[in-house]
Amino acid sequence: MLEKKISDYINKNNSPFASDVSLPETINSRQLSFYEISDKPTLLFLLIGIIISIFIFLFALTDIDKSLKKRSYQLECDYPEIVSKLLLLHGAGLTIQNAFSTILADYKRKGDPHYIYQEIEFMLNKLKSGASESGAYAELGTRCQLHAYIKLGTLLEQNIRKGSSDLQNALNQEVYEAFSFHKSNVLSSGEKAGTKMLLPMILILIVVMMLIIIPAFLSINIL
Repeated sequence: MLEKKISDYINKNNSPFASDVSLPETINSRQLSFYEISDKPTLLFLLIGIIISIFIFLFALTDIDKSLKKRSYQLECDYPEIVSKLLLLHGAGLTIQNAFSTILADYKRKGDPHYIYQEIEFMLNKLKSGASESGAYAELGTRCQLHAYIKLGTLLEQNIRKGSSDLQNALNQEVYEAFSFHKSNVLSSGEKAGTKMLLPMILILIVVMMLIIIPAFLSINIL
């Protein structure tokens, strides 16, 4: 009803060719107010959108950082196994490329996903497509982005280029260093885990002490 009266007022008091429209101030002694509805987002919605975008971006960065740390940790844990298998297979008479192929085939039978084996498969595919063997080994270390793999890649690259006959001894030394480093990493991880458990243990101790002390004080007050 009100809408019809406003429409009648506009049709009665305005020309259809006028650029401005006169609106009623009152109808049936009721004061009217008119507001322009904008299709553009308000500043508040814009700020909310920006804040949500920042939180999404920070969450994505945190998730990426966790994934990278998980990858690095897994690569470090797998390194002793990789170099020890290389040492064993190379000592049995296999070339480094064939040793890597054997390692990858053994991994595929297990089916447990590990980053280093994915990198080895990528490297072997490059070799099959005609890439140089020395360059492929160097790139393997670079892609892993860990000092141990970079060192191994450099060692294998130099062996291909210079034809060093001392690769077996070098791999043997690398195995020793890899297991020593892995042992220290395990001890360090155990110490960190123990530190993280310290706070919950302290809180549990406080709760237990409160459960003992509070009833004791209450019994004293009763006596």
